[in-house]
Amino acid sequence: MANISHPPSWHLKRFYYDTCVYDPVTLDALIARVGADRILMGSDFPVGEADPVGFLRQSGKIDDRAFAQISGETACELIGIR
Repeated sequence: MANISHPPSWHLKRFYYDTCVYDPVTLDALIARVGADRILMGSDFPVGEADPVGFLRQSGKIDDRAFAQISGETACELIGIR
């Protein structure tokens, strides 16, 4: 039998996700589950959201800090720009 020290939900916070979920309610659930610091702005161009920033604004879970993280801060940190 495998030795499992953490539940599967614990591992979710070790990944990064993008905002291409096509539903603000789904984005809210993702933010609640993993945190805004684990989510990156996505566009899925040319089939995704026509206005990815506007899509973020539809979320009920995004305050100014979370918006900054999702719309660029986290991506900049990951690639070493900041």
